[in-house]
Amino acid sequence: MTYKIHPIFLGSLEISESAIFYRGKGSEKMRMSMGAFVLESEDGEYIIVDTGGPSRSEIIEKGYPFEQTDEDISFEEEIKKVGVKPDAVKLVILTHLHWDHAWNNHLFPNAEIVVRADEIITAIHPHKTSIKSYGWIDQEPVPRWINQIGQLRPVQDEIYIRPGIFLMHTPGHTEGSISPVIDTKEGKVALVNDMAMNMRNLTEMIPNGSVDAAAAWYRSMDKLLATGAEMIPTHDPSLYDRKVIG
Repeated sequence: MTYKIHPIFLGSLEISESAIFYRGKGSEKMRMSMGAFVLESEDGEYIIVDTGGPSRSEIIEKGYPFEQTDEDISFEEEIKKVGVKPDAVKLVILTHLHWDHAWNNHLFPNAEIVVRADEIITAIHPHKTSIKSYGWIDQEPVPRWINQIGQLRPVQDEIYIRPGIFLMHTPGHTEGSISPVIDTKEGKVALVNDMAMNMRNLTEMIPNGSVDAAAAWYRSMDKLLATGAEMIPTHDPSLYDRKVIG
């Protein structure tokens, strides 16, 4: 089975270069994009990889302590543009449980939501530098992803969740990070989530600025490189110039 990958652009903002590169690489500002992915199989199934964060207007209205994008974009409306009917989605893959990757799970009431078991444990009891990242904020009684806990399918092993979609455990950014390695007609593609914030994290082999464990990051990168897959970072703006990958 092969898939087309639709990058879903959810807005962009400026962020310090030192937040993108481990131990600081500079003080200049860089553009960072928010996003998610839709996988379209040969037989017409749509699979969601990550569910994005709240829109700019929702952040402002609710007073959420999150970074605001310059654009006000609805995740639901963007996925519908590529043919997704949320009620018909049967599988959602969460690369990790940070707020900007797992906010809109509620849009998929009939989906199995796959996430690493160790990521759930980390997200329930995050260390203090990651409390906000996992959505523990004063404006919500619990992180948004917990509201769909009955739909979660915790996985502990590296598995093929569908023919052509291998879920690789890639700790580094978080303990339970998943990088789906996907078969496309143009070869293997790895959605490396926040293992890389920018293509330069990959070309220069520098962890991102919010890495949890640098040594684990390098081990995970060795695993990913061994697949021969093209690696796609969620937050690099150049990614969203591509309407379809694969």
